[in-house]
Amino acid sequence: MDEKVNLEEIEKKSYRNLNEDGLQEIAIGLVLTLYSGLWSTGIIGVIVVFQLVILPKFFELVRKRYTYPRIGYVKHFDETKETGIGIFGFVAASMVIIGLLILFAYGKITGDLIYQWVPSFIGLSLLGAMLYVNGKSGDKIYLWYAGYSLLSGIGFSFIKFQPVLASIQYYLLFIGFSMLIAGLVRFTLFGKKYPVIEVTVDE
Repeated sequence: MDEKVNLEEIEKKSYRNLNEDGLQEIAIGLVLTLYSGLWSTGIIGVIVVFQLVILPKFFELVRKRYTYPRIGYVKHFDETKETGIGIFGFVAASMVIIGLLILFAYGKITGDLIYQWVPSFIGLSLLGAMLYVNGKSGDKIYLWYAGYSLLSGIGFSFIKFQPVLASIQYYLLFIGFSMLIAGLVRFTLFGKKYPVIEVTVDE
């Protein structure tokens, strides 16, 4: 039993140390910012390819040059099928919750109301994602991200944008830019906290 607990704590510490470099926040920020600019153009496939194929390889190269020389190589733990099912279930539940809230508050569900409350849906989805990462890493900063994403999403849903679709675009830009800033700050602090130690060999 103690061995299982210790292994879980070791995995959490490894995952926490790995993501302390801020690259995860930068990646999320880049993707959300791209969605903000391209989601209404019909070329979402470009973002999906960028998110799933190009971005992971790029950041792995960055980690090889920047992160691993400072903290050592950290194993990437494989995601399980159950994790994917859990994420899908949370997103589906978020859609149902937002739909019920719209119906309860307005007595009807229309296209404009759905678009108006999409930022809250995105914020709720980000809440689930951040809580998941917090559970894997034990890093409390993800609790702050979770609350910030949800509250800002709700806030944007209460603002009457014209056209109504603009609420989605502005929220994605806002939260994407926020994550980029947070990631760049962590990236800088990581470099200061873990400087590269040069080893000199006497000749």
